[in-house]
Amino acid sequence: PPFVPYESPILQVQGWQCGSQPMPVPIGLGFLHGCIFVYGSKVGWYHSLFLPAILLEMDSAPIGQEASLFGAIDECTLVMVCAGICVGNLVLPPSSTKQKNQTREKGKGGMASLSWQALKTNILCGDFIEAAYPSMERSAIINGFAYVAAGLSTEILLQRRVLSTAYMPLFVAIWLSNDRWGMGIACFVAFVVSLCGSLVANAISIRRP
Repeated sequence: PPFVPYESPILQVQGWQCGSQPMPVPIGLGFLHGCIFVYGSKVGWYHSLFLPAILLEMDSAPIGQEASLFGAIDECTLVMVCAGICVGNLVLPPSSTKQKNQTREKGKGGMASLSWQALKTNILCGDFIEAAYPSMERSAIINGFAYVAAGLSTEILLQRRVLSTAYMPLFVAIWLSNDRWGMGIACFVAFVVSLCGSLVANAISIRRP
C-alpha cells in the first residue's frame, strides 16, 4: 500500500474555517464576556463554570478540530492579562527605589519575585493567573485596565472567530489556533493594555508620599 504520512489531529485545527460554525458567544457581546471571565475567575466561577464550558465546547467539536473559543478567551483574559500586570510590576515596581533595592538584595520574596515566577508560568504553561489578584485588589487602575484588556481582546476573538486553548506555552497556543494572526493580535492587546494599567498605577503609587 502507498505510504500515508501521519498527521496529528491536534494540528488539524490550523487553517480550519469556522465561519459556518455557531459560536458559543454572540458577536457583539465579546467585551462583556471578557469582563465576566475576569470577574468570574476572582469569585470561583472558573472551575465550576468556565473550565467545564471549555471542555464541553472541545468535546462537541469535530474530530481534529478540538480548539475552543472559550480556551482562546481563557488565554487572553486571564493568562495574558496577568502577564501584562506582572511585567508592569517588574519594570516599575509599586514601591520606592530603596524598597526595590532591598527586595533585590534579599533575592527572594516580595512583589518582584512573585511577578517573575508568575510571568514565566503564564507564558510557558498558560496558568497561574492568581498572581495578578494582589495587584488588582491594591489598585483600582490596574483592576479597571485588566477588565478593559479582557473585554477588548475577547471582542477581537469573536470578530475573527478565533479558536485556541490555554494551559500551553503562548507560542503553542498561537500556533494551534485556527487564526494565528487573530490570536496573536488578541493576546498582544490583552498584554499591552494590562501592562499600561500596571505601569500607570505603579507610577502614581511611587509619587505618593
